[in-house]
Amino acid sequence: LSKSLRADVTRKSLEIRLAGQGRSGLALLVTSLPPNLKSLCLKLRASGTRDEDLLALAASLPKKVSSLGIDLSHCAAVSDEGLKGFAKKVDFEKVSVDALLLGTEAKKETQDWYAAQALKRQADGNDGMRREVARALGLNVCRAPQDCARLKKKVVRAVPLLMQMLEDEENALRMHAFRALEGFGDKVMKDLDVFGAAKIQELKTERDAKRAQKIADAAEAKAKAKAKAAPAAEAKEDADE
Repeated sequence: LSKSLRADVTRKSLEIRLAGQGRSGLALLVTSLPPNLKSLCLKLRASGTRDEDLLALAASLPKKVSSLGIDLSHCAAVSDEGLKGFAKKVDFEKVSVDALLLGTEAKKETQDWYAAQALKRQADGNDGMRREVARALGLNVCRAPQDCARLKKKVVRAVPLLMQMLEDEENALRMHAFRALEGFGDKVMKDLDVFGAAKIQELKTERDAKRAQKIADAAEAKAKAKAKAAPAAEAKEDADE
């Protein structure tokens, strides 16, 4: 299995479940990650994971990894210092880290820092749908309530609110609402009423037209620049002769 994973150059995402297991599984895993991995999810709940395992994982993360989900809840051997050391070795500006730390030895300040970093990455636009929800509604989406226990929370029915924004053609955040709804996936789209589906289709057409115009404008600008440069090139050739 270890050799197969290392040789898998086409794999972009990987989820490993080692909940309740000893340290050997993770130790083998960190030396076997596919080289072109972009998304990694580790379910290590109540496992024998220790600080040194986290440091080894940080040192072994493939360079292209941009999303790391790691469930360390109830890993009693994971300390506050270990988590701080992990944070120093992983570039949180490039890697979106979503860590569950309930039941570890992490101090409140460290748990709050990890939770704040995860929410910041969502709001900064590194997490697709959650970014658009944050921009449209002014709220960050929290997938793990236990990690947000100390933060101010507000529960809203996101889809109806986003649909209301679509109906208001003067709303400057309308396109963010549209992209947020798209990000929820096919299930939400299929559940929309006729009016909602028509609005979504209208905005899709508008977006596609803008994209096509942008491509056409770029091609036109490139052609003009090339045509402008041609006489100068010809003049230089004449001078050289």
